[in-house]
Amino acid sequence: MGSSNAFGGIKDRPLVDTTFQTVFAFAGDDGTGSGVMFQTNEALNLGPNIAATMGSAAFFDILDGAADDAYFNNAIGGASVSGHLFSCGANGGSGSPSLYLSTLTKNAGNLSLSNPPRLNPALDKNNIPGNPGTGCGSLTEFKNGDTDRLFFSQSSVPANKCVSGAPQDGCVFMYDITNTALIGNSPTAATREHNGTSGIIIDNASGSGQASSIYFANQSTATDPCWTGRTSAKAAFYCAFKLTQSALQ
Repeated sequence: MGSSNAFGGIKDRPLVDTTFQTVFAFAGDDGTGSGVMFQTNEALNLGPNIAATMGSAAFFDILDGAADDAYFNNAIGGASVSGHLFSCGANGGSGSPSLYLSTLTKNAGNLSLSNPPRLNPALDKNNIPGNPGTGCGSLTEFKNGDTDRLFFSQSSVPANKCVSGAPQDGCVFMYDITNTALIGNSPTAATREHNGTSGIIIDNASGSGQASSIYFANQSTATDPCWTGRTSAKAAFYCAFKLTQSALQ
């Protein structure tokens, strides 16, 4: 699926669905210059292996994508298939990032180990506000109540594209993916984080204040906003952050 080219390696752990014994992996260059989502099975012999390509030139590594909540409603013996698989890949030859999604399909017959939910190589995409040549961190999905959300970051976003009035810097995004038809070219919520974020940890699904949150660290030392409350106000620090899931506050 990947290649020996600069961005062709699998840089993040494959996603394994133990119900259907199927595996999804991601790489920035499939050998032809396209980013790729790839599906096989645990024995690595799904016939045929399925590749869904993204863009037409390799500009950055592609880390883990994520499935939405509807994907996990699929069951052995099911007569229909639901859900989507998301990834961040380059948009055409511009190098600008896009949020790609595959509406999963199946072969004739009920779902089974030999007939799992399958990648649809015909992908949909939405633009992401990041700079050309800048990929995304790993994607993290979480459904809280009736709202399904997707969280990820970028290390460099143009001025005013993350938060109005903010300079160029990293940004963390939240997209409401409950209805994929309503996903637009702008995130549902965003906030500046210096040089992007680490992996994102989800905490809880609750109606209590501050109880439904995400946690991460920024990826470069900064005096803003990390120094708040410290005596050495001009020193630079890495920081751990907690933000609400609903509005990144």
